[in-house]
Amino acid sequence: MSEDARTAHKRKADLKDFIIEEIERTGFTLERYTANLLTKKGWDVYPSAHFHDRDLNKDRELDIYAQKELYLFDGALVLKFELLIECKKIPGNAWIFFPGPVQRGIKFLLGPNMYTILNGLDLTFDGPIPLEFLFSNHSRGFFSSGYSEVILDEKLSNKNSNNIFQALTKIIKAASEQKEMYLNSIAGEIEDLKGGNVLQWVGEGSPMTITYVFPIVVFQGKMFSAKFPLNRENLNETGLVNYYGEYMSANYTKHSDIDVVEKQYLETYLQELSDDIRAIRKAAIKDDKAVMKRISEIIIENVKSSRKSTEHSKESQQRDTN
Repeated sequence: MSEDARTAHKRKADLKDFIIEEIERTGFTLERYTANLLTKKGWDVYPSAHFHDRDLNKDRELDIYAQKELYLFDGALVLKFELLIECKKIPGNAWIFFPGPVQRGIKFLLGPNMYTILNGLDLTFDGPIPLEFLFSNHSRGFFSSGYSEVILDEKLSNKNSNNIFQALTKIIKAASEQKEMYLNSIAGEIEDLKGGNVLQWVGEGSPMTITYVFPIVVFQGKMFSAKFPLNRENLNETGLVNYYGEYMSANYTKHSDIDVVEKQYLETYLQELSDDIRAIRKAAIKDDKAVMKRISEIIIENVKSSRKSTEHSKESQQRDTN
């Protein structure tokens, strides 16, 4: 090989190395790693999903949307699991989470991350709904309601100490928009039910979908749980944090349970989630008739109550007119 050929070959090799190095610096590799792992675990994966940000009045990109559906009771009940995922690759930064109240665990059918057609009917309940099979055991990790961010290595950092706020806020907005989109999609059905067809809907055994949303931030960097008094013993690396996030603006007043998962823990996290889904299915099969009966009772009780309230209001208006 001539000297000119060797020089050209080296330049080409250097160019490839440069391209690889620059791509590795971006978050794209973390997104691909996460998407490939989800596909391997049996999720339907849609990279580069979009949602509308009402604060900015424009569409924004969400790194990954993934879903999985579980059909129960011969299709009478569909459990839909949705993962809304934002990826952050900042190996030069550390995210530190401080303790908060335990918020995880589905104590009511209509939790902050869970919705059904019942949401659109504005139904109310006296206490917890006894649908034990929906009580996911997915309550692992450090429970947090506060955070901080520290730059450890400027060469491996984007030199921004506000990444965690941006990621959590974005994922809360995306979860909120997902719920609004769902309710808009069934607006016609909701109006039919409010118009008096709910008893027929229940009697016909119309399929019901219960959707549970997992807002997730996947982070490639250092993650720590911290307790007070803050010292070395109370500062420990962690792979999973359940963050209870709140966001308020002129367009949003929202809160959400968010799982913040460190990249190395992601495969374990997804396996635990799969185990939960299998456990839900197993528990549901044991009690299928009681479950659907209780859901029907809840709808009927609330619609009857709503009708009585409406009739009472009309009677009061008539008396006032007379």
